[in-house]
Amino acid sequence: EVLVGDITYKSEFAVLPAGAAELVLEPIVIYPTTDDLSVLQVEELQIFFDFASEETQIFAVYFITNASEQTVLVPMADGQNIPFLSFPEGATGLGFETTDNSAAFVPTENGFAMPPSETPYGLIAFASIPKAKELKIVQPAQLPINSISLFLPEGVTAEGASLTDTGIQNLQGANFHVYTAAPVAKDAALEFTLTGEPETVAEQPDITQNQTVLIGVGALGMTLILA
Repeated sequence: EVLVGDITYKSEFAVLPAGAAELVLEPIVIYPTTDDLSVLQVEELQIFFDFASEETQIFAVYFITNASEQTVLVPMADGQNIPFLSFPEGATGLGFETTDNSAAFVPTENGFAMPPSETPYGLIAFASIPKAKELKIVQPAQLPINSISLFLPEGVTAEGASLTDTGIQNLQGANFHVYTAAPVAKDAALEFTLTGEPETVAEQPDITQNQTVLIGVGALGMTLILA
């Protein structure tokens, strides 16, 4: 590893085979830094809804790319909020986790850094909202979002001007009502209304307390919902 400013860059892990006399590590690439968050974009956003507990839980899985030639410095003034991600309006933000297949975030003194990477950075923003027969969701976009998918329990439907109903899909043995949405520009918002009741609601533990489950959301986000 090498320390540049307050950023510690690390090489990839490598294993020395038994009997080998030397090991060549991949080079550590150092990039200039910027605090301009506009070089980031959300390549894909997947939003899941869970109606099993007393409140409706919302899990927004972001896949973010940094295609620039700069390391983006991301400050977290209060140590809790990420400036380029926001929770749905009216929701209580519960926190963030990384996905298991995310590019590696680099810790800094007051936040983290995102070097250029071909692998997307994966973040889960999880929140809760009071249950209602009709839920209006307004999801602000702090970065441009290129692709959006909604995964609803079977029996729940969504209505919104930019939504396309792709029907019921079976993913890893569970049925979801899936919708796609048109891309959303920076500082705009995705708006839709949920109605209906899940046909089946499985009893499950408090997911927000289970770090293993949250980190396991990487593969299409399905692990989180099925756990």
